[in-house]
Amino acid sequence: MPIAIRLAAGSDASLVLTALRDVAERHEALRTYYPDDGDGPRQVVRPTDTVLVDVPARTVPEHHLDDAVAAIAGQGFDVAADVPIRAALLSVEESGDTVVVVAVHHISMDGWSLDPLVRDFAFAHASRTAGHAPTWPRLRAQYGQYSVWNRATVDAVADEQLSFWTSVLGERDTALAELPSDFPRPAVQSMTTDAVPFEIGPDLHAGIRELA
Repeated sequence: MPIAIRLAAGSDASLVLTALRDVAERHEALRTYYPDDGDGPRQVVRPTDTVLVDVPARTVPEHHLDDAVAAIAGQGFDVAADVPIRAALLSVEESGDTVVVVAVHHISMDGWSLDPLVRDFAFAHASRTAGHAPTWPRLRAQYGQYSVWNRATVDAVADEQLSFWTSVLGERDTALAELPSDFPRPAVQSMTTDAVPFEIGPDLHAGIRELA
């Protein structure tokens, strides 16, 4: 999920980077990666001083700015090995403006998160420009704390439901899982997918819209 924030000419790059790290310090989810040790992924929160250490900066002409932002946003993530955030600073050749490009993996942010992320960065940058660290209210919970609560409450209900359906289905649940497939189920989920191209004609499309 990419974000591009344009700052006026003369912005201090070091203050921009400090503000970004202030935001990463505030939100543990931006510093969390998910290694898989064979028993499934787990959350590991990295210290702030190990995040956004290498933030590239370069100058681009205005007419290449969109392409440069798209190139930064289009790079992939490996959230099993590193944190789900990266950033770059682009200086616009003609105006001297600084464009802060931030990309966050969807595992740590959704559409509702865009506003608070930009708002927190703007507040942190204004504070650093004024010569002090941001002073914001403490968050009610970090995502790791929410996960613990979710496991204790929501998962408990799910366990009850699982026990109920296991008792209802009995031995039949094994047969239900033996569906025909092109390839045998791997011992460890590979997450490998494929694409199946197809076309929808105008009549079918019109029928789908009418039904919807």
